[in-house]
Amino acid sequence: DTDFVEAVTDVNWDKEIAQPNGKALIEGLTQDVIESDLGLANTAFVGAGWGPLTKANGFLRSISTESRYGFVDPMIDSIMASCGQAFTPVDAEPLYAKGELTKMGGTEYRMQQFLPSFEISADLANELASATVSTYTQGATADTIVLSGVTEDIPVGTPLFIKDVYATNLVGNKTSSLKAFIVIEQVEAGTVKVRPVDFAGQGTKEAIFKDGTNVTAAGLASKKLVDSIKEGVYYTGVIRLDGVMEFDTLKKQDWSNADLTSSGIEGINVHCARAVNVEAGTNKTRWAVAAIAGVIEPRGVAYVCIKDEVPNKVVL
Repeated sequence: DTDFVEAVTDVNWDKEIAQPNGKALIEGLTQDVIESDLGLANTAFVGAGWGPLTKANGFLRSISTESRYGFVDPMIDSIMASCGQAFTPVDAEPLYAKGELTKMGGTEYRMQQFLPSFEISADLANELASATVSTYTQGATADTIVLSGVTEDIPVGTPLFIKDVYATNLVGNKTSSLKAFIVIEQVEAGTVKVRPVDFAGQGTKEAIFKDGTNVTAAGLASKKLVDSIKEGVYYTGVIRLDGVMEFDTLKKQDWSNADLTSSGIEGINVHCARAVNVEAGTNKTRWAVAAIAGVIEPRGVAYVCIKDEVPNKVVL
């Protein structure tokens, strides 16, 4: 609320009220979209340096000719720079200031807030290396994996790979990369939830067995995990094809008995509706963004996990 005498005060409405609130609204929307998209990737590449990024890029090039865009945690840029593999040339400051990093292998990279990071302990790494799937249960909003031999907590964002289970391309055929089951929630030690996986849809299935047969929940029981993730701290990113994510904001809103203003902030349409509460002598102001956003084709998204070779830990 702002009081009815604001017009005769030194308040700068645009600079001190509208812009900060609009940017806060956009950041909240961005965080919600990023978090709700966690796990909507069909495969993952894990390691240090440029390796995971170039492999993810190559995988997507092998399944589509669409343009590719990479979004990475800003810490990945710092990690790469610290070992002499920086994204951004020193003469690219104007791009860097806007969050643009570089274009490598045909993929444009940008920094992205709110992506998860996670740490794999030595004990967890050892357990995952020998773990097997006890049960796999499909659900409407999430699938549940129970692992035998795991007593440690598995962090959200951790990709799991099951032996002989491969990712599919955009028409449901087997690729050369393993299917990634990315943890979106830990139920208890050894039990995690992942995004629902289409195992049998004609042309829509997301996973397939090595021999070309359809994956079934029962067929995953007793399958070993692939030893693919080692002890360490990991920061994440995604590389996706151009057409696999929808993001659009409503350009106009209509509120009765309100003073309406719509404007674009960082490419997002923000709507401000102001109405007067005569009895209280206050102006009621509402900022709103109406958006359709999210990944609509996980098979066109590759998840990357970059290991920090020198974690920022205090050594006494």
